[in-house]
Amino acid sequence: MPFTIRPLTSVADFARVFELERRVWALPNGDDAVPVNLFAATVKCGAILLGAFDEHGRLAGFVYSFPAVRQGQLIQWSHMLGVGEEHRGRGLGRALKLAQREQALAQGVTCIEWTFDALQVENAHLNLHLLGAEAGEYLEDVYGASESPLHAGTATDRLVARWDLTSERVRAACERSGAPPGTPRQDAAPAPVNRVRREGRWLVPDGEPDLSCAGPALAVLIPPAFTGMLRDAPDVAREWRAQTRRAFREYFDRGYVATAFVRDEHGGRYLLTRCAGG
Repeated sequence: MPFTIRPLTSVADFARVFELERRVWALPNGDDAVPVNLFAATVKCGAILLGAFDEHGRLAGFVYSFPAVRQGQLIQWSHMLGVGEEHRGRGLGRALKLAQREQALAQGVTCIEWTFDALQVENAHLNLHLLGAEAGEYLEDVYGASESPLHAGTATDRLVARWDLTSERVRAACERSGAPPGTPRQDAAPAPVNRVRREGRWLVPDGEPDLSCAGPALAVLIPPAFTGMLRDAPDVAREWRAQTRRAFREYFDRGYVATAFVRDEHGGRYLLTRCAGG
């Protein structure tokens, strides 16, 4: 891979990240971007800020996390991962996360957590399938309104990814290109709790999700191209948000955890498995 990944420590580096934030999330004013002075303060206090540079020395992507305490445990909270549009699809996001993992382990930190939109197929594929993270917590409208057009049109609900850096599952995902342990074959995946149908360009929810399942595993379907749906069919996007919110909250409350994600031509499906004692 023709990228060099290194820690970012100078004001000039921080300014490059700020400009890349504005491009990645299409922020006209930069109001939702992490500013240079906050990078400067937090990097001095244990935050991890890594940049990936292309063969011409241009910043192609970055990852940023800071120390936090969650449920009594010291972790790194990963606030942002951004890759320039021209560099996507080349494995750079995963490479940045793997470098972040090494930095956290060098600090003695064994867990990184972050939020992600459950309806974004590529994010789910990266986080659960390629990195081996799990998700068992759902937050409603956690960031409120945003100036980014990538988030406009629906509540900013998020799953919380938990990345246990030294677990067998995560080590297996990080050290090889195959699926992490526990990922089902597509022909062996459990039945989904929600049904879908095609209406013109869009895959839409078909009735209410089934919230009465009680088996050891179940699946939640999500659509493809959710960003385009937010822009061109916001009513459909809001219905997807409402339906999946109900499903995730119900099953997480009952002790299920999203442990795998299977991507396909129709979008994808989360595999939820019941925790011991759940």
